[in-house]
Amino acid sequence: MIGIDDVRAATARLTALTSTPLLSMPTLDQLCAAPVVCKAENLQRTGSFKVRGALNHVLSLSPEELASGVIGASSGNHAQALAFAAQQAGTRAVVVVPADAPEIKVAAARALGAEVIFYTRGHGDRDVVVAELAHRRDLTIIPTIRQPLTIADGLAHTTPAPIPFDINRTLLDRVITVTDAQIIEAMALCFTHLKVVVEPSGACALAAVTCGQITSASGKIGVVLSGGNIAWATFRALIGRTDARGNDGLPDLRADDGRQPRADAS
Repeated sequence: MIGIDDVRAATARLTALTSTPLLSMPTLDQLCAAPVVCKAENLQRTGSFKVRGALNHVLSLSPEELASGVIGASSGNHAQALAFAAQQAGTRAVVVVPADAPEIKVAAARALGAEVIFYTRGHGDRDVVVAELAHRRDLTIIPTIRQPLTIADGLAHTTPAPIPFDINRTLLDRVITVTDAQIIEAMALCFTHLKVVVEPSGACALAAVTCGQITSASGKIGVVLSGGNIAWATFRALIGRTDARGNDGLPDLRADDGRQPRADAS
């Protein structure tokens, strides 16, 4: 189990990263009937929070483990994070990504110096591909998790990784799900009121707040905007699905049954 000493040690290592801001807006506070602050990890180096874990892992490796390079699998954000981490550590990165990964994320990983190797979803096991390449090239594996298709490609996990699962099983109070429509509406809200671009997986936590699934009996609600790596054409197409409510720029934040979850605060 990861403890506070591990967190402090990671903080000391991650000096190359950005201290991302906490964003807030009165409209969101009113909508949720509580102060809401958003940690803008979409503004982090490589555009997502994942660089924190990748860089911490890579900087914890021995010179022998770094000598030949590192390898990992990803649908995009971890690939960029691993490429950046390898660059900071003075080694090379190989990333295994699905053939249908967003081009913007693939291009960003390559720009950071990573060698990109594609695999086809549903045909073969990407972890096997990673293991074989690691063995053949003497690369150190930086693990991530499995991700099939959804608009929130960064959260489409079929099986949780062991360490996050143990942490969440101990510390989480509950797990909440949101719909694609609610995610898109949260993206629109971020763009309109926080003036930031957030990818679908990065907007999921805020979607849970804005659709009325999170309440706060005391104090603020903290939300992580975990990533912002999305092509403009994709972002524009998704935001185009939302229905404006009045002239305030807010998306239509109704629950699936048509109820307005925070009508008392609107």
